Amino acid sequence: QVPTVLPPMDTGNDESNRIKTTLRRAGVIVDDALEARLPTWSEMTSMYGAQPVIIGLDRCEEFRHSLSKPHDAMIGPAGMFNTGTNFIGQMLHMNCKIPDST
Repeated sequence: QVPTVLPPMDTGNDESNRIKTTLRRAGVIVDDALEARLPTWSEMTSMYGAQPVIIGLDRCEEFRHSLSKPHDAMIGPAGMFNTGTNFIGQMLHMNCKIPDST
């Protein structure tokens, strides 16, 4: 079972520690060879951003009004392979309820 809330991480001021800590929390053994290949936190955020991007939050009301039958509503993640879509799908299923949906 995936925890709904993870404990806060103490990453200190060392930006390389943020990635190592995240990997270790995921059960990855970070040895010297892997650590040498890891990007810095600023390299990561320059490629992917510092926060997730959620597209469509401004259209929720429009979506709700567009449904002729509320029980037809569905929710699901979209994304490229190996980007966490299975995890996001599980979190959506556990935490997001659409009234009258089957």
